[in-house]
Amino acid sequence: MKPLEIKLKTLTPIWTSGIDSKECDRLHETGIIGSLRWWYEALIRRLGGKACDPTDSKCDGEDHCAACELFGCTGWSRKFKLQIIDVNGILVDNIKINKEYIFKFIFLREVYTEEKFLLYTTIKIISDIGSIGGKTVLKPSEKPEKNKKPHHLDYGLIELNSDYTGSIFTKKQIENFLNKFKNVPHKDDFPDLRNFWYVRNYYIPRDKINSIVSRNDKNSKYYKNNASELQKWIGGKVGVSKKIFSFHSDVARRTWGYTPKGKLEMVIELLEKENIQNIQRGNILLNQIFKKG
Repeated sequence: MKPLEIKLKTLTPIWTSGIDSKECDRLHETGIIGSLRWWYEALIRRLGGKACDPTDSKCDGEDHCAACELFGCTGWSRKFKLQIIDVNGILVDNIKINKEYIFKFIFLREVYTEEKFLLYTTIKIISDIGSIGGKTVLKPSEKPEKNKKPHHLDYGLIELNSDYTGSIFTKKQIENFLNKFKNVPHKDDFPDLRNFWYVRNYYIPRDKINSIVSRNDKNSKYYKNNASELQKWIGGKVGVSKKIFSFHSDVARRTWGYTPKGKLEMVIELLEKENIQNIQRGNILLNQIFKKG
């Protein structure tokens, strides 16, 4: 079966080691694959498909959700192997900034054409508004001169440099495809593209993020007494990521985040109180992806 090759350019370093690692001295494909699955799940949930929580999955063997169909689960192996190669077709052992690479998906058994389309679409969304890999939760400093320090660096920004040449589907066709798979529980706080928001060409520094979530600026481990449960959920805690991701890079400045089901407009109000403008909703992206019909 012909591999799916997607060409992209790195705009910042991509961190592929574990979250506790202090160095990323070589490429770990599993770090990329885990991030791809997270975005793939957010996309298919928006399209009515079901995706389990991989940390507490009830999928097993052939009885599995739409995400596990491609990415695998207990008793059902992942359908692809990912190779990252340079433009000359040579396997790389590290990903450098400002370089072109090809994500080569080698399919190990039969895949649906819809899955190929969704996989490409996932990378397109990451390129347009998101980020990939580890250390994407680092906060920009309110003092721009500090943004070169390790704890303020940008990671995970890419630019898609290839078009999709396979079959393009309507939204309805993809919804019908996703409905073939196991119906698994869908918690309200699972990432779902309809609950995403983003701002292009803008970053939110650390102090403003603290203000949005009502966190104590002098000791950021703690929230102020007036912080709502929603603000605490957005702001995260030790061991639980915040839900605002902001990048100060001159070549790909952006901010994105997501909310629990039904809370998107409330979060946008919090952002607008901090004079953050031009906030877009994740649903807008779908209009740019699917063919009419």
